Amino acid sequence: MSLASVTVLTHYVNNGTGWKSLWQATHGDLASPLYQIDFWIPAGLAVLALAFTAISAILRKRLPMIGTTLASVGLIVYTLRIPSKGSHPGFGPYGSSYWLSVAACFTVLIGAAIALAARSRARGPQRSPGTTRPGPPR
Repeated sequence: MSLASVTVLTHYVNNGTGWKSLWQATHGDLASPLYQIDFWIPAGLAVLALAFTAISAILRKRLPMIGTTLASVGLIVYTLRIPSKGSHPGFGPYGSSYWLSVAACFTVLIGAAIALAARSRARGPQRSPGTTRPGPPR
């Protein structure tokens, strides 16, 4: 959802030339203070979060879900940093598509945190390496 909101939905940012998607604002909009890297970083983080989620679903391990959580946090931080670029910082020129992408980031983060917590609780008690198993009866 976050990737769609920054590429397809056209109510992301208005730099005085009308509403545009983040893709349009970073690729050829001369009024925009944003550069192409401002598109590729959140897109890459969204793909990374999706990949870690898919790996986590297949392997059922905690480490990929930690990767999903970290990618989601990075996506939130970078998405919230985008409006600070340019001469008019703040959230004024950002529309509903921007807020949808922020909400999608938080949704992925909350889902990853819940899944990570559920996997941590589901693990059974571990034996410590110093314990010995009872041998066969003699």
